[in-house]
Amino acid sequence: MSRRLILAAIVPILLAIPARAGDLDLSPALTPDEFEELTVHLAEGILMPSGPAKPLGTAGFELRLVATWIDADSGAAWWHHSMSGLSETFGGLGSGAVMARVGLPWGVDVGGQIGLVAGETFWSAEVRKSLLVEDGLKPSIGVTAAWSAMAGGPVDLGVAALDLGISKRFAVLTPYATVGYRWRDGEATWNGPDAPIHGSVDGGSAHVAAGVHLTLPVLGLRFELRHGDVTAAYLGIGLGL
Repeated sequence: MSRRLILAAIVPILLAIPARAGDLDLSPALTPDEFEELTVHLAEGILMPSGPAKPLGTAGFELRLVATWIDADSGAAWWHHSMSGLSETFGGLGSGAVMARVGLPWGVDVGGQIGLVAGETFWSAEVRKSLLVEDGLKPSIGVTAAWSAMAGGPVDLGVAALDLGISKRFAVLTPYATVGYRWRDGEATWNGPDAPIHGSVDGGSAHVAAGVHLTLPVLGLRFELRHGDVTAAYLGIGLGL
């Protein structure tokens, strides 16, 4: 089976995960504190997964489909007051994206993604710079700056992230880990019981992540766990050089 046919088969499956039920719908009962809790979970769903720190090189690229699971309580007030029509995904909140990265000279990679979370579109862009390329027992180390945003729906949300990552390949397995910090900036206005309510968030928090990349003859598989304000898991499948 060709790579093109494999991708054609898995695209609908991964992208259907977050879009199988309704959109964001901010209820008059939603409070500003509950809005902040909503943005915490949405932010986790729109961040790009980390990946190994080794640069792709000038001929390198990766095209990957990513399914994300965010730990969330679908019985909480913030969920009912903002996503009442959205079904949970395996007991949490799901998102899906198409992600691409390309290698440039001087150990620089650039990438981006576009996807859906809670039925709303988001996008990301990133720049990664290699600080050390693995050689012998030495690992790869790199630093990544990224920006993710969702707009056009009821919530305007932007997330900036700065990460330091390390990885080392062993045969077909490449374990990796990152530590970083993210800044959230978001706002929304919705109809309250008596007057419009405005909610805004502006804050930051640290996060850590660990994952493993499995290199197969045709496709690469990647699994990552990240913990910041909440815990999230990422599963990626795709092509790369």
